[in-house]
Amino acid sequence: MNASQTRALSALIGVVYEAGLDPSGAGWPAVLERASPLVSGDGAMVLTVQRRQFDYARTHYIRTDPADAARFQTYYVRIDPVLEPVLPHAPPGAVLLTDALMERRALRRTEFYADWLRPLGIGAGAAAVLLRHGSAQIHLYAVRPRQRGPVAGAQLEALTLLLPHLTAALGTTLRLVGMGALRDGYADVVSRAPGGVILVDAAARVCVANRAAERLLAVADGLSVEPARFASHGRLRAATPAATAALHRLVAEAAGTALSSRGGSLALPRPSGEPPLAAHVAPLSPGATASAHWLQPLEPDAARAVAVVFIANLTATADPAAAAVAGARLQAVYGLTPAEAIVAVAVAQGEGLATVAAANRVVLATVRTQAQHAYRKTGVRGQAGLARLVERLGQHDA
Repeated sequence: MNASQTRALSALIGVVYEAGLDPSGAGWPAVLERASPLVSGDGAMVLTVQRRQFDYARTHYIRTDPADAARFQTYYVRIDPVLEPVLPHAPPGAVLLTDALMERRALRRTEFYADWLRPLGIGAGAAAVLLRHGSAQIHLYAVRPRQRGPVAGAQLEALTLLLPHLTAALGTTLRLVGMGALRDGYADVVSRAPGGVILVDAAARVCVANRAAERLLAVADGLSVEPARFASHGRLRAATPAATAALHRLVAEAAGTALSSRGGSLALPRPSGEPPLAAHVAPLSPGATASAHWLQPLEPDAARAVAVVFIANLTATADPAAAAVAGARLQAVYGLTPAEAIVAVAVAQGEGLATVAAANRVVLATVRTQAQHAYRKTGVRGQAGLARLVERLGQHDA
């Protein structure tokens, strides 16, 4: 990419995280509009949330006629011989290029090409699985006008750099949805959410904290606020110097401008001996807080914030419906991959490895390796220990 493209991608990444912090989904069309020139040669782009294959919970798209979008989802997606057979098994984050999946000569002999691609002037394209949990998946599609050629060079580089940020931002959305953020009024949801939400500046000084976060900070069991000296607000502080330094590094990274900067997650030890707090740090682009509609009802100090810190209290639960929450937290706190988290939750619920392999359409050896990685990363031994950990991680409330 040239310098202009790099600057455009850097600015786009800020918009990606802003969209992730609005669980209504209103920001995703703007993300796709800004991504299209960089990735798809001003072609159509689509972001879909599927409960299972061909069962769409939500779709965001640009440069596509609504009638065409409806026709695709009701019929043509089912006869797509290129991407749809591959996506259910594709590893999250992998870029799938249509030209690499099917020879153009063979494609031109299909109904899909004759009745869909050719009349709409669609050429090459790319797709990726961003997130997967069980049968549910979030996909990104980018298609290029026929005259623009394949997704390659700077366009492929931009797409590859963009995907991990999209995944991280969508993960933030899922955390908010888990806290009930689909109810009316985002700012009110942030205030009342059972999980802690803290807006901080680049030095990790607290700008705004919701009620749950204020309760956690008051108890000071794993997270507190340093006494302010020359600033009006103190900095976040963990229970140990090492954890404090790690938290401050994540905030500084989230506040940075590098393309690789997107915050991260860590576990915060608690002196009480209770399970650790899970902290996830995500960036806000410069100036975003000054105009973001969901921050306007909050305190004026929100305008100084450059990052958001989500805090979850990992206490016990027996609710099997919390498996999705547990899977997300296994990834956030212990660094499991999405596939490893799926296997860990399934094993914790008593499913055999062969059953898990069949359900996810992978070989038994792959699932066995993923289970071994899950045990190693979490530090637990045996199915019973994993079950206890997943039970704790599945708790919604802080």
